[in-house]
Amino acid sequence: MSKVNFDDKNGTQDFSEIQKVAEAGEPGAQFVLGGMYLLKQDYAEAFSWFKKAAEAGDTEAQFYLSIMYKNGEGVEQNHAQAFLWAKKAAEAGHIETQFGLAGMYFSGEGVGQNYAEAFSWCGKAAEAGHTEAQYNLGLMYAKGDGVKQNYTKALSWFEKAAEAGHTEAQYKLDLVCGSRG
Repeated sequence: MSKVNFDDKNGTQDFSEIQKVAEAGEPGAQFVLGGMYLLKQDYAEAFSWFKKAAEAGDTEAQFYLSIMYKNGEGVEQNHAQAFLWAKKAAEAGHIETQFGLAGMYFSGEGVGQNYAEAFSWCGKAAEAGHTEAQYNLGLMYAKGDGVKQNYTKALSWFEKAAEAGHTEAQYKLDLVCGSRG
């Protein structure tokens, strides 16, 4: 299979070679083909190929499928389905989806609201280095959402996020450190 140029927004990329491989049942090719259709904004076709790859266990396709269900792109909006596909990808270790799943539990989108589960999934993503998850974990510790309130741990997570360039975490640290001086 040749390399596929995902930056081909003008539609000149030849789909035929990748389509043959995708139709033969190769999940990686199905994912790539879904991405190519997504760039062309053919959401229904993108959804179809992502679903095939997702059903075959491709975690990146599961992530995209979850987003498409959440946004109603290429399929009728369905938060419960978005949650189910996000959970599959998150359980397989997809970091961005772990963070997204935390948000779903936190807001009760597609699943019953559960701060403890939100904290758990946010923690997995934060431990893996997801900067926004680190910041949110700091907020959860500061507010006591899903975990016992602990300002020391909140500060520690804000520091990790700030070191990674998260501006809101940097701001919070400036407030705290400025009030100490």
